[in-house]
Amino acid sequence: MISRGFVCDLWSGLLWQGSLTGPLEIKDLPHLHIHCAQEFQPVQTEIQRVLWCPFADGAWGGDPKVLRAVDAGVATIQSGRPVVVTCFAGINRSAFVAALILIRVAAMTGPEAIAHIRQANPPALENWHFVAYLQGLLGNNTIEV
Repeated sequence: MISRGFVCDLWSGLLWQGSLTGPLEIKDLPHLHIHCAQEFQPVQTEIQRVLWCPFADGAWGGDPKVLRAVDAGVATIQSGRPVVVTCFAGINRSAFVAALILIRVAAMTGPEAIAHIRQANPPALENWHFVAYLQGLLGNNTIEV
């Protein structure tokens, strides 16, 4: 159990997405925590690895540290270990990174990843910059910056 936040299971118990602002319970402790908030430092937890890749909730510029975090998330999930992706509110940045991971591990298109995440977390992906970028990813599993 992680002590703060809310998360939702996005993919077979291996990909979780949410915030760090309330109670958080995950059945199996994630192996990797990708934390995307600029305004909130990640806390030390029992999770084996924490990647802090802060970026703004604004226009997407293809930040290399975020793309490296996506690569790490994909590799962790492909090895069968769970990943949690968080930001301060659990609405945009963490949902965006989770969508980029889903596109690669679940062979979804960008629009499919958007719909999937919004079904699990209805307020997610309100940032139109992120949505426009994801809508342009039509299933070739490549992420260009």
